Amino acid sequence: MVACFQISLQVLAQVSKANANKMTNDLMMAMFDLDMLSSCSLTGKTYNSGPPKPTLDLQKVQAIIGKRNLLSTHFLADFQ
Repeated sequence: MVACFQISLQVLAQVSKANANKMTNDLMMAMFDLDMLSSCSLTGKTYNSGPPKPTLDLQKVQAIIGKRNLLSTHFLADFQ
């Protein structure tokens, strides 16, 4: 089953098309609020001495970065 998430056309129009990294960051900001991004991690693993952070919604993350190659080759080409 494929998860479906919506981003408004207004927000999508503001997403940077300069490169795949910037686009990924902008889409993450559109899907998650700043509190969630600062208090969670992609994996939940601990890289510092502190306790592990909860993971972000993996379906949303995968919707963004799982298709990154498709975005960078097709979507970005339409805006250059």
